[in-house]
Amino acid sequence: MKAQVEKTYYIIKSGQIPIEVIPKADQTRYSEFRDGVVQYLNGRTEAGKFNYNFLYKEMHYINAAGDTIVLRNNDPVKTISIGEDQYFLLFGQGYIELLTATFPIALARTESMSVILGGYPTSRYSSENTYIGEPPTLRQVYHHRSDNLMRVLKRADYIFMDRNLRFHPAKKAILFKLFPEKRREIHEFIKNHQINFNNPAHLQKVIEFTAQAVEATHP
Repeated sequence: MKAQVEKTYYIIKSGQIPIEVIPKADQTRYSEFRDGVVQYLNGRTEAGKFNYNFLYKEMHYINAAGDTIVLRNNDPVKTISIGEDQYFLLFGQGYIELLTATFPIALARTESMSVILGGYPTSRYSSENTYIGEPPTLRQVYHHRSDNLMRVLKRADYIFMDRNLRFHPAKKAILFKLFPEKRREIHEFIKNHQINFNNPAHLQKVIEFTAQAVEATHP
């Protein structure tokens, strides 16, 4: 699933340790672990303190016993609530944070980091563990002194979620597909307001308009 993306790069010079160069505030979603609840697919819930790690695209939490647990992308997790924030696990792809609950369509995003050696995207270590050759693990890359120039890419992908909790790329064509009866109105709004689908504030505007247009037809 391809989504609209926002990118930030960190330059790691030879001899530097990536984990020491990347600002700590940019490594995790929150500055500290926060109270939350995980709901599993079987209906079981468990409370703890949670934080999302961008470096490894993992959700970490501290359970009642004080153990730090990693919730991986293939764990049987349905949702995680951290304070007022809500996350969904898209199986095999990672955690998606719900940004707005404006239905019949909502805005969400997924955030992660990946390493590009020498500044070239042909040799990449990514949070999804898809790479060329046999590189060291991500933890080895981030915690050891670099032998080469590298870039760490932090990206935020924006996604639409429909009323059936299905996820779609945040694209104009998706709005037309989901709401064909409102295609003309949506198109005019996008044109008149110069909506940039790489801008989350613009995405919020267009989904609010879409929700209002749909509600006017089906109050």
